Amino acid sequence: MDAIFALPPDARARAMGRAAARLPGCLYLCLWAPAAAIAGGVQPNHLFCLDAWIGGGGGVGAGGGGGDRALELFEAYRGALCAAVSGCVPGWAYKEGAACMELTEHDLAASASLQVQQQFYHETGTKMAVFMGCDSGEIEVGLSAASATATAAVVGEMQQSILEELIQMPPPPPSPSSSSLLSLSVGSPEYSSLVRSMATSVGASAAADPSPVHGGLLAPVYGEFPGSDDDAAMAQAMLAVISTPAPPPPPWRPPRRRARSSSSPRRATAFKAYNAALSPRARPRPGAPGQRMIKTGISLLASVHMQTRSRELAAARQRDTHAAPPPPPPPPPPSSSQLHHMISERRRRERLNDSFQTLRALLPLPPDSKKDKAAILASTTEYMDKLISQVSELGEKNRQLEAQLAARSGEAQWPAASGGGGGESSSERVQVDVVIAGSSASTDQPREVSIRVTVRAECDVSELVVAVLARLREMGRFAVVSVDAGRRSSSFAQASLTLRIMAGDVCDETSLKEAVAKAVDGAAR
Repeated sequence: MDAIFALPPDARARAMGRAAARLPGCLYLCLWAPAAAIAGGVQPNHLFCLDAWIGGGGGVGAGGGGGDRALELFEAYRGALCAAVSGCVPGWAYKEGAACMELTEHDLAASASLQVQQQFYHETGTKMAVFMGCDSGEIEVGLSAASATATAAVVGEMQQSILEELIQMPPPPPSPSSSSLLSLSVGSPEYSSLVRSMATSVGASAAADPSPVHGGLLAPVYGEFPGSDDDAAMAQAMLAVISTPAPPPPPWRPPRRRARSSSSPRRATAFKAYNAALSPRARPRPGAPGQRMIKTGISLLASVHMQTRSRELAAARQRDTHAAPPPPPPPPPPSSSQLHHMISERRRRERLNDSFQTLRALLPLPPDSKKDKAAILASTTEYMDKLISQVSELGEKNRQLEAQLAARSGEAQWPAASGGGGGESSSERVQVDVVIAGSSASTDQPREVSIRVTVRAECDVSELVVAVLARLREMGRFAVVSVDAGRRSSSFAQASLTLRIMAGDVCDETSLKEAVAKAVDGAAR
């Protein structure tokens, strides 16, 4: 991973964009380098953002990102200095020397060293981040989804992208001191460390996951795809061959021409005889064999691996498609009886809804009242109770009015009845008139009795009425319907009572009149 820090800015941006495009759900990439590399007296043990990429169609400079807010937070995050301490990111993997470290969303929020960093994680929806530490700094990769194989995929794609960018780079100039880029000569410490890190990561990923890692280096495939043990063995063999320093070339000597015997016959062959005149005249430089062959071989291995991996993924998708259960059959069409039942049920619901709407229109409800069925039923119950109470009150008033009407109609009969009885005259002190409605012979139905009491003397009207009611209670055959009493002057009082005789009881008008007269006479003294 150290090679990406030594790449030029353009090559580094291409490698980051290529790795991000191959990683599903990649949100951003950041390269954190030690702050001591900046001039200006920065505090040690701090990291600064050397380069960065954010999703949205390009790098940060190209305007990609997750919106204006996310891009603003990302610019603030990459422009800050982060302390390289254990337990805080970024800087944890660089401090501990960890090759790879993955943190989920909860761990990211707990390990973030800056507040703007937490806001950036929340704004972009970062669910997982992978931190890869090396000697040159730390690489941070943010993902939108967490998975068990995400770490191995991130490591493999980063190595593959760096390697492809190194292959596409032009060879360095021959002067050993004129280039500041990374030298990848066979036998150099940088190239050996790069291949060693790649072989170690391939072996570790092969031991952790038996499936081939996307982006790792594999040997050419002829026939069956090699297993994980073959991958590790091939990587180790390549490491041993490539990292072994080349022996010094032997001293150059001009070739000696061997005399060919004229007697020996020359066999027919497809190759031409060696001609020393066509050999190079200049002496080869030490380490002259370039890296074109090795780069071509590695690129071929990577392309073969990619094609084989694509064929395996296509075969797995095809197997999953064939193994998937068939879709359920469509439901059968409804029969005629079912259709008739459905139509009847729909009409019943429509009639029910119309009835509820009609009932609601009959109720005295405010315009803003609820229109659901439960509210309509509750309002109807309340309104019916109110109507029942009003009917009871009106019935009672009707009975009182009927009694008063009967009393008034009997006033015309009272003079005749009193004159016919021959008991008292109008000049007497106490006068009692009794009128029984209905025939005296019919006792199977209730009858009403009207009593009119007139007192021509000073008396208490209330005591007069109480005395009459007490006397009627003692007799026990009457139910009081209404009582009306009043005083016209200081020496004239009058009271009217309406009684009801229960069915089956017999009432004697004379005895009732005498009893009421005695009660009034006793109260008027």
